[in-house]
Amino acid sequence: MYSNTNNVISFQTFGDNALPPQNIDAEEAILGGILLDPEAMSRIVDILYPQAFYINVHRDIYEAALALYLVGKPTDLMSVTTFLYDHKTLDKVGGQSKLAQLVERTVSAVNIDRYADLVMDKFTRRQLIKAGNEIVQLGYETSTELENVLDCSEQKIFKLSESTTTNIETPVDIMSRIYKQIGVNEAGLKTEIYDLDKLIGGLKKKKLYVVAGRSGIGKTQLSVWLAHQTAVFQRKPVIFFSAEMDRDELMTRIIARDSGVDSRQIEEGSLQASDYAAILNTVEKAGTVPLWIDDTPGSGLNLMRIRAGIRRATATYGHPGLVILDYLQLLGSEDGRTNRVSELDRLANGCKSIAKEFDVPFLALAQINRSVESQKDKRPTISQLRESGGLEQASDVIMLLYRDEYYNPDTPDQGIAEIIVGKHRGGKTGTVKCLFKPETSQFLSLT
Repeated sequence: MYSNTNNVISFQTFGDNALPPQNIDAEEAILGGILLDPEAMSRIVDILYPQAFYINVHRDIYEAALALYLVGKPTDLMSVTTFLYDHKTLDKVGGQSKLAQLVERTVSAVNIDRYADLVMDKFTRRQLIKAGNEIVQLGYETSTELENVLDCSEQKIFKLSESTTTNIETPVDIMSRIYKQIGVNEAGLKTEIYDLDKLIGGLKKKKLYVVAGRSGIGKTQLSVWLAHQTAVFQRKPVIFFSAEMDRDELMTRIIARDSGVDSRQIEEGSLQASDYAAILNTVEKAGTVPLWIDDTPGSGLNLMRIRAGIRRATATYGHPGLVILDYLQLLGSEDGRTNRVSELDRLANGCKSIAKEFDVPFLALAQINRSVESQKDKRPTISQLRESGGLEQASDVIMLLYRDEYYNPDTPDQGIAEIIVGKHRGGKTGTVKCLFKPETSQFLSLT
């Protein structure tokens, strides 16, 4: 749909021979300002990058000035000319006369940042045309599943809109960030379970976390605790995909968690007058909580829908702090595979890819198979992850839930949950004990 020529980027249009959006005068004014004013580059390096130039020659000159600026050298006429000559590209851009002409046409660099905005505006419009043309072509590909076409189209538009609403990371930003990270471990999202945070360092971006256990052991309550801690206390958006529990049930647990009122009493309507006041306060606050819930049933929820949901939630709330899936084995197949084990391996790797793609911690709940019931010690192990060895490979941290009272009602460890960290890529494993209140989805440190 588009092609590169020696001097400009040209686009194919439908029934219209008009040139793509561009502002040549602004491009020339920017380059002239850089060559005139030694401070001009510092004002635009964070907002303008080479691909935005419509004229390829202008892009080459800007790249030369950028290369000089990044190593602390001046970007005046002589320095840029010498750089281009040394790299055998001076003739390609039109020689020294081209650079001198840019300087002669420029009065000052006082408005250079405004000119940079104009050039970026035109570049974004060209990108929109390019994406639109590609989406049109996708529409004609009838051999491709419609769901795939819609997801691909949405992704193209989302990436475009994201680039216009977030800061572009320049080489200066990247170098600075890498330098600051040398020898520094990035702090993860706090779970507020003190001993767990100490063991795994919180929930970190780009990582896949798995919480596994038998049905009814408390996996969903732990996910509600983490969602509440993140969205309410840390004010970071949470995207919750609930394939098992519908939205009303999940919100009931979140209301119970926030208000301190027993979730069973809320469901049954057996409330005291003081309970209503606490619940009302929570409901009023809920409107400002950055929480997105998708309760698509398991058969309709797949990786493609998860990606689309994250994009839509991000457009509403901003970059997510945490993505939760309850639970992995309920995800539907996207290609009709009958081998469930290989399908779940693919889904596990897909969840890990989503964590990296969207730069978020991804928490997936998973079931443990029934073999644990035949053990004398009912504490689960990683090998008992139901139907999925690939989940063990893809995950960065695996947390196995165990409650002794689940199996032994008369145990002295009433209200105690164990979070067994069975896998921690690059870190320590161990067991964390905490106080568990299922009626309000609370996990409280014993420390």
